[in-house]
Amino acid sequence: MSGDLKLDKGTFDGFPFDDAGTHGNLKKQLKEKKLPKEVRERCVDELAKLNRMGPIDPEKSVHEKYIETILKLPWLDSSKEIHDIDFAEKTLEEGHSGLHKVKERILEFVAVRILKKNTAGSIICL
Repeated sequence: MSGDLKLDKGTFDGFPFDDAGTHGNLKKQLKEKKLPKEVRERCVDELAKLNRMGPIDPEKSVHEKYIETILKLPWLDSSKEIHDIDFAEKTLEEGHSGLHKVKERILEFVAVRILKKNTAGSIICL
């Protein structure tokens, strides 16, 4: 695919498209969602395949769920990291009963992230 993705009424990246029903909703969500270029191109391809399928195609639901799942992921969304061990402990205690060893390990992980400023790529092992 080259150039900008076309999201005009009646076509989707050059393919004929019906705006009614679920596909129209998926098209709208795809148009509004901020996605990496490669992911957007893949979704456009999948949506084009979905549009070409018949109403009783057995793979239709697989393609729909695939696109829906991609659209639910927080691709370019991020949040500010909170460096407050007391807040983390309070949140874990309020929202999760039991699992004391797991909560302790999470708090250790948070404490290390607070003390060591650059922990990019860190993975917590439980």
